[in-house]
Amino acid sequence: MEANDYVDAPDGTNVVLGYYSFQNANKYNSTVAGTSTRQTNLDQNTAIFRYVYYNSIAHVPYVLEFLVPVASLNDVEIGGAHLNNTFGAADPILGVGLWGVSNPAIKQYVTLFSFTSLPIGSYSSTRALSIGTNSWSEDIQANYTQGWWKGLGTDIDLDYIYNGDNTNANALGQTLKEKSSYQIEGWLNYDITKTSFAAVGWLGEFGGTQTINGVPTGSKTEFQEVRAEYAFRPTPTTQFLAKIYHDINVVGGFKDEIGFTLRFLKAF
Repeated sequence: MEANDYVDAPDGTNVVLGYYSFQNANKYNSTVAGTSTRQTNLDQNTAIFRYVYYNSIAHVPYVLEFLVPVASLNDVEIGGAHLNNTFGAADPILGVGLWGVSNPAIKQYVTLFSFTSLPIGSYSSTRALSIGTNSWSEDIQANYTQGWWKGLGTDIDLDYIYNGDNTNANALGQTLKEKSSYQIEGWLNYDITKTSFAAVGWLGEFGGTQTINGVPTGSKTEFQEVRAEYAFRPTPTTQFLAKIYHDINVVGGFKDEIGFTLRFLKAF
């Protein structure tokens, strides 16, 4: 998520967002085989459509949303071994959230969210790489957003992510299991003007060890990332945002040397 994403909106507000992201990695870490840097590469392009609806029940603000990602993986190799390119729809995500605290006067918000990934993305058990996962996942997220002094503010997210089993993980029909993972994310943001802000942040995910029929695959979902972003509103109901990020540590996966995200938002 981005800085200021958990600021509440008036009842009945609809928001549509479009994202484009690019990531390049040239290192791969396996918990079994170690780190590969020679002839190793991954280029990933991702587009996301996101719809968000704000309202309240008995004076408790809530939000409903869904996300539809589409992605491609290209020029994929690990230590000179080429993996398949792939393109398709990722698993769509349904989200619902409640604000326990919503105090716009001092920009203070406390929220609890549920994000459920549906296992209907593009998937093939006969290929090394697919965009979909062929498994359910549930992300329970708590956020605390607070404005402090002269435009400074912070966002802190804590996540628990449960992953279901992929019961058709390869051509042999074996089962891929992924242990639960945990995330912590923080942003320090600054309102440059009433219509623009900049932010720097850190994201860490820990856990997520993968096994096939009980044997470790060498993959996890463990990484740490630093990022910076800038956003501005050319009109009261539109916003443009740009983010750049870099992985500082990865265990059990590709290490992104550089990544960027562009986002457009329209409220109505």
